[in-house]
Amino acid sequence: GCVLSEPDFGGAVLERVEFVDCALAGADFAGARLRDVDLRGVQRLEIARGVESLAGAVISTSQLFDLAPVLAAQLGVRVEG
Repeated sequence: GCVLSEPDFGGAVLERVEFVDCALAGADFAGARLRDVDLRGVQRLEIARGVESLAGAVISTSQLFDLAPVLAAQLGVRVEG
């Protein structure tokens, strides 16, 4: 039930980590290396930097929809309704 506000994982090596019943607000994953990182238990996933470093993480379908604008921006895709 904790909130990690602006956690800095930049450049970190995260291996076999599971986040359970928490919120990551403004997380920085820039340059991080992830292996077997389970983010599905994160209730609110906000990534400020480093979305390109999420390889090696598992997210839920609803988290994918929440991250869609950030992922689209990283790819240079403009989404218009």
